[in-house]
Amino acid sequence: MADDDDILAVEENADDAAMDAFYRGVVARIEEHGWIVQGVFGGDSVEGNFTYTAGLFRPKYGYHPELVITVPIDPRNAAIILNDMGSAITQGHRYELGPCEGLIAPPYVAHIIEVSVEKHEDYPLSVANNLLGVGPDHRVEALQIVIPNKDHLMPWDPGYDQEKLPQPLLGLPL
Repeated sequence: MADDDDILAVEENADDAAMDAFYRGVVARIEEHGWIVQGVFGGDSVEGNFTYTAGLFRPKYGYHPELVITVPIDPRNAAIILNDMGSAITQGHRYELGPCEGLIAPPYVAHIIEVSVEKHEDYPLSVANNLLGVGPDHRVEALQIVIPNKDHLMPWDPGYDQEKLPQPLLGLPL
């Protein structure tokens, strides 16, 4: 676990100097480690809390899409999943859409879906987009890791209860 000195944070309405210092720190971490895990905490809104990577959508990793988790789990647990995946990507692994065994504790199986362009507005991957984004909208590609509930149901399955385990989907399952 990171010490408080290892955590980079900035307020949403920070001034330019604070934002510049934040991004310099992020760039240094990406250069040192290959990527970072960024937590977004928007208060009481489920949609305002998610965790994602920044640094994978670069030529050295074959422009692998960034990774996003929207299920409300402890950000440290989300970071473990995302860091494990980031390590695999830096070793040449490419994650594909669909079921992906081994990301979470067996017998549960996570699914990977593509983040739709429309969802970039609701879930801005600001750090990744600002540093690595391409195209007219200056965006990175991203994949969402979708976690099943305790009954092994996914958010798109009948019987999944979004109130017990809210997990907004940023794209459509295969």
